[in-house]
Amino acid sequence: MTFNEIFADFVAGSLIKRECWKGYWKFKDGKIMMHNKDGSVIDFLDTQDVLFTVANICMCDWEIAYNSNCEVLMKECSDNIFDKVV
Repeated sequence: MTFNEIFADFVAGSLIKRECWKGYWKFKDGKIMMHNKDGSVIDFLDTQDVLFTVANICMCDWEIAYNSNCEVLMKECSDNIFDKVV
Protein backbone atom coordinates (compact mmCIF):
# COMPACT_ATOMS: atom_id res chain seq x y z
CA MET A 1 0.00 0.00 0.00
CA THR A 2 1.05 3.58 -0.42
CA PHE A 3 1.30 5.80 2.65
CA ASN A 4 -1.74 7.65 1.33
CA GLU A 5 -3.74 4.40 1.22
CA ILE A 6 -2.81 3.38 4.76
CA PHE A 7 -2.97 6.86 6.33
CA ALA A 8 -6.61 6.68 7.53
CA ASP A 9 -5.93 3.37 9.32
CA PHE A 10 -2.77 4.86 10.82
CA VAL A 11 -4.45 7.91 12.35
CA ALA A 12 -7.30 5.67 13.55
CA GLY A 13 -4.79 3.70 15.66
CA SER A 14 -3.35 0.96 13.47
CA LEU A 15 0.37 0.36 13.76
CA ILE A 16 2.09 0.52 10.38
CA LYS A 17 5.38 -0.56 8.89
CA ARG A 18 7.15 -1.07 5.61
CA GLU A 19 7.36 -4.66 4.43
CA CYS A 20 11.14 -4.77 4.97
CA TRP A 21 11.05 -3.25 8.48
CA LYS A 22 11.36 -5.03 11.80
CA GLY A 23 9.92 -2.01 13.65
CA TYR A 24 6.77 0.06 13.21
CA TRP A 25 5.23 3.53 13.44
CA LYS A 26 2.51 4.47 15.91
CA PHE A 27 0.29 7.59 15.89
CA LYS A 28 -0.75 8.60 19.39
CA ASP A 29 -1.67 11.89 21.01
CA GLY A 30 -1.02 13.77 17.78
CA LYS A 31 2.54 12.42 17.43
CA ILE A 32 4.15 9.87 15.15
CA MET A 33 6.45 7.63 17.14
CA MET A 34 8.94 5.42 15.30
CA HIS A 35 9.59 2.12 17.12
CA ASN A 36 12.90 0.87 15.77
CA LYS A 37 14.41 -2.60 15.44
CA ASP A 38 16.98 -1.78 18.17
CA GLY A 39 14.18 -1.06 20.67
CA SER A 40 14.57 2.72 20.55
CA VAL A 41 11.54 4.96 20.08
CA ILE A 42 11.97 8.26 18.24
CA ASP A 43 9.50 11.08 17.73
CA PHE A 44 9.08 11.61 13.98
CA LEU A 45 9.94 15.30 14.43
CA ASP A 46 13.29 14.35 16.00
CA THR A 47 14.53 12.21 13.11
CA GLN A 48 18.20 12.71 12.34
CA ASP A 49 17.84 11.98 8.62
CA VAL A 50 14.83 13.83 7.21
CA LEU A 51 15.42 12.77 3.58
CA PHE A 52 15.62 9.10 4.57
CA THR A 53 12.37 9.38 6.55
CA VAL A 54 10.56 11.19 3.73
CA ALA A 55 11.88 8.66 1.20
CA ASN A 56 10.30 5.88 3.29
CA ILE A 57 6.94 7.66 3.22
CA CYS A 58 7.15 7.69 -0.59
CA MET A 59 7.46 3.89 -0.82
CA CYS A 60 4.58 1.62 -1.86
CA ASP A 61 5.09 -1.32 0.51
CA TRP A 62 3.33 -0.04 3.65
CA GLU A 63 1.28 -2.54 5.65
CA ILE A 64 -0.50 -2.86 8.97
CA ALA A 65 1.92 -4.15 11.62
CA TYR A 66 0.93 -7.34 13.46
CA ASN A 67 2.85 -9.67 15.76
CA SER A 68 3.15 -12.08 12.84
CA ASN A 69 4.92 -9.62 10.49
CA CYS A 70 6.77 -7.35 12.92
CA GLU A 71 9.74 -8.57 14.93
CA VAL A 72 9.61 -5.66 17.39
CA LEU A 73 5.90 -6.25 18.16
CA MET A 74 6.57 -9.98 18.57
CA LYS A 75 9.30 -9.21 21.13
CA GLU A 76 7.13 -6.65 22.96
CA CYS A 77 4.29 -9.16 23.14
CA SER A 78 6.51 -11.95 24.48
CA ASP A 79 8.09 -9.56 27.02
CA ASN A 80 4.62 -8.55 28.27
CA ILE A 81 3.55 -12.19 28.58
CA PHE A 82 6.73 -13.00 30.51
CA ASP A 83 6.13 -10.06 32.88
CA LYS A 84 2.63 -11.39 33.66
CA VAL A 85 3.85 -14.95 34.29
CA VAL A 86 6.67 -14.04 36.68
